[in-house]
Amino acid sequence: MKKLFLILLFAYSFPIFAQVNTIPAGEYKSKPGESEKINLVLSENNKFNIAIFSGTYEQSNDSIIFHNDNENTSNFNLEYSNLDPKAKKITLNFDGISLYYYSDNKYIGIQEKENSEIIYKTFKEFTHYDAMDYNEKIKYNIEIDRAYAIFFVTEIENNSFIEKFILPKNISEIKVIQNSERSKNINLNGFYNQKTKVLTIGEKGRNMVEFSIQNNENKDDLPTKPSESNLIKDWTYSGKLPKEDLYNQVVDTTATVDYSRTVEVATAYTFKLKTEKTLKDAFQSFEKNKNKSRFLIIINDLNNKNIETEFKDYITNYETNLAYTMYDGYNPEYDHFDFYMTNSKDKSEMKKKGITLNPSVTFFDSDLSKLYFSNQKIMDDLYSYYNLSTINTDLKILSSNAKFDVLFANKNATLEQSILALHEISKLEIPYNYEDTTDLPVISTIQETQFVPPIVVKEEIKEVETQVEVSKTEVVEDVKTDVTETVAVDANYNYDYSILKIKENKYKFKTPEKKISEKWIKILESNLAVKNVNKKLAITILKELSNKGFNKILFKNNEVINSKKHNLEMDYILKHYDTISKFNNTLEESIYDSDYYSVYDLKDTYLNLINQSVQKGNYKTKEELNRGMSRYKSFTVLTNNDAFVMSSYMEALKANLVLEEYLSTYEIYFNSVIKNKSSIIEQLDEAFAIKQKEDYSANWVEYKYNFANQANNAAWFVVENIKDADAIKKAIVWSETSLVIQKNDQFYLDTLAQLYYKNGEKEKAILTEQKAIDVLTEDDFSQRQEYEKVLEKMKNGTY
Repeated sequence: MKKLFLILLFAYSFPIFAQVNTIPAGEYKSKPGESEKINLVLSENNKFNIAIFSGTYEQSNDSIIFHNDNENTSNFNLEYSNLDPKAKKITLNFDGISLYYYSDNKYIGIQEKENSEIIYKTFKEFTHYDAMDYNEKIKYNIEIDRAYAIFFVTEIENNSFIEKFILPKNISEIKVIQNSERSKNINLNGFYNQKTKVLTIGEKGRNMVEFSIQNNENKDDLPTKPSESNLIKDWTYSGKLPKEDLYNQVVDTTATVDYSRTVEVATAYTFKLKTEKTLKDAFQSFEKNKNKSRFLIIINDLNNKNIETEFKDYITNYETNLAYTMYDGYNPEYDHFDFYMTNSKDKSEMKKKGITLNPSVTFFDSDLSKLYFSNQKIMDDLYSYYNLSTINTDLKILSSNAKFDVLFANKNATLEQSILALHEISKLEIPYNYEDTTDLPVISTIQETQFVPPIVVKEEIKEVETQVEVSKTEVVEDVKTDVTETVAVDANYNYDYSILKIKENKYKFKTPEKKISEKWIKILESNLAVKNVNKKLAITILKELSNKGFNKILFKNNEVINSKKHNLEMDYILKHYDTISKFNNTLEESIYDSDYYSVYDLKDTYLNLINQSVQKGNYKTKEELNRGMSRYKSFTVLTNNDAFVMSSYMEALKANLVLEEYLSTYEIYFNSVIKNKSSIIEQLDEAFAIKQKEDYSANWVEYKYNFANQANNAAWFVVENIKDADAIKKAIVWSETSLVIQKNDQFYLDTLAQLYYKNGEKEKAILTEQKAIDVLTEDDFSQRQEYEKVLEKMKNGTY
């Protein structure tokens, strides 16, 4: 019988309490993936200890209630490892500590010998913390000489909490663990699952955390807590800066920086630009520097008597703002521009470079390609310091166009060079809208659809097909595969956020889209024959498939599903899926390392793409459907029959009426989890444990009921569509399994009853259908009528 997904959600929205006599005492640890590592100890005398607070607990059946003593605990703990008595150095590992928030009010002290002086430094000084790393939890490994003790100081207003750790003599590595703020007035309770041996704890049902008991064998006895902890008012040490100086450091205006960006630091950083005497010198110096991420801005305003003063004020403002941004040292991440103001001696050079307007502002890249010009003044608000970051983004795209034109005009350019060029373009940031609204963006006639996990409920095939057809006709009138196809869009498509608004004054991209498309297809075809993965190519493909690549940046094109280009890209990712999946777990560009990419939720992303390719309306021919289904099947193997992938694949098979393949696929999935009829829950638990290694957020209750619902769906599919005796017998096993997991479910009972009848087991069918009726509530009036009709047909032989 059909079962609404809402009922399934309701079923596992509330914890199920089993009657047990004892929750085992011992040490528990939070499962991986929690916000922080949490230890829980339950002792025989009903005492507990959780991370930074402790108290007593009481038990009622499998429920547990905690009473917090709110004892003081340390701000830091240390974990010791790598026993090496001969090591002369100790590595301090600050993995996972967000130093941005703790660099100024926390200190570290090192004491070489028991009676020697303690040398203190701020966290920032000690870790060489980079201010650019704000909000990032970054791994810092600091090597120190072997010492007697290490001190951690936390300042809060005028009070300093000092913790002393006497270091064991035989360790060479220490992990520094920072505890969260001390917990107060926390009311905890929880429950224990006897089957999974998991203790779930939270505050009044919120922020639930799961704990599993640990094996205490071979546990190191090295101390991890401070040997001393003291609270001291107005604590200081030799050389410590006053608090006001930590936040308001004075700028040394006498320090200067030459054109090569050499840093001279006093108490803070002062940024200075060097300007050349002639336009020719400016071009030569800039070209010699060859910094691809920087641009030269030429200001021409010869008729303005006040231009020298205005230009000087502009540069001073620019230098001051940049110094504030860099704060305590030069950072090229923010240094994108050089400036030059023309004079009467530059007219010849200006003519060579096409600088003819007066006044004007003109932008050049490192290859001295003219990217943009306008008949404006540098003091206009458009070119204020705060608009330069937006200008920089626009210029990067125009510069990439210019460099790309040069490469593609070179007949001797290799495919590898083309891959690198396309990869570099794909790394660029896509602006909100980098053309004005009169130049409407090219968009695909295939609209992007976000993948929605299939709702695992039984559906009649005709009903599914009708729904799919209706939903698709609302979105797609006619499927196109030509990448240049455009559709009409609203003239108010988007506001133009670009500062460089005059389209005619921008660099004109010369390479035809068709030529790039042909080159890209050639790259894909040749690399599909290569055994090893090309990482830059793989990343570029993923960007293309995600509509964030060079086609979007250069031509504003969205990916066209089932085009030749799309299929080659999909095949490449599938071929190298295992390797690419190890790149990392996010496809976001690193702000601090623009050459680094990794993979964003590769499994879900690729599954979404396959799913779109086999949706009705997105394929034109049976060949395209078969290609997509073949890719789908291969992907299930690559993901080790992942439940989510298999479920999606089976729904696609049903939606496209590939009936036999649907049943055989489900049988493979079912048999990969349930090997025999005994200990079904234990077998499910083993499968869930494997899933949880890949997905820490996996939920046991949701997993087992989803499995039961899938089993019921497949069994009901047989009821409605299959007459084969062997298939009916298999479906009975699936249906019986669903009822082991979720007993007395009326939908599952109805399915099993009808399968019994089809299998010639009339008496069992009648008894089971009657049971389905018996478990119904008074509110299930229509359901009762339906079941009673089925039961009557079974009894009189008209079923």
